[in-house]
Amino acid sequence: MTAASDLTVLDTWDAIGLRGTGSHDVTVDGLWVPAERTMSPMFEPARHDGPLWRLPFFTLVGVTMAGFPLGVARRAIDELVAIASTKVRPPGPNPIGHDDDVQVAIADAEGALQAARAFVFDALGAMWDSALAGDVPSDERRARFLLANQHAMRVAVDTVDTAMRFGGMSALRPEHPLQRCLRDIHAADQHIYFSQAATKRYAKSRLGIEQETFWF
Repeated sequence: MTAASDLTVLDTWDAIGLRGTGSHDVTVDGLWVPAERTMSPMFEPARHDGPLWRLPFFTLVGVTMAGFPLGVARRAIDELVAIASTKVRPPGPNPIGHDDDVQVAIADAEGALQAARAFVFDALGAMWDSALAGDVPSDERRARFLLANQHAMRVAVDTVDTAMRFGGMSALRPEHPLQRCLRDIHAADQHIYFSQAATKRYAKSRLGIEQETFWF
């Protein structure tokens, strides 16, 4: 095993969101790495067999990222419900949860999140069934999973923005989870996997337009 002392961690991760990931750069100088500890997913097939290894590289990347936007959106709704149940905004005497606009916002956000979650699990389940059957998931199924992840991120961004809008000053305080949800979801949305180019890949697949499918 490589010791931490063999590596140099460059303190390069100073971002507005996802600050806890510690996604710094790492350099290694003069260290021999055995081939069995390397991978080259862009040029070589998987070295093992099994359902997990039948998922192409970027599909597997999507699997690891699928839960993040759903989880952030879940937390944002829960925090908004907590605020709406207790926060009173003058001149009204009741908590803001009695406001029709707040009620509709919570209901719409919940419905959108549940639908996005179901889409992700359905698309992922179809791919996993293929892998269990001994096949590499088809381009069509992989493109659909890509779309499900894209949709989940869009829903999460909208949900968090809505929660912040109705959360008021409470949500702006540095100790409140909603401001972290806002920073983290918008930071994650900058990832290339959630870019508009990725959305276009699904559309091209659906339209039968030839493209490089490695990036699904």
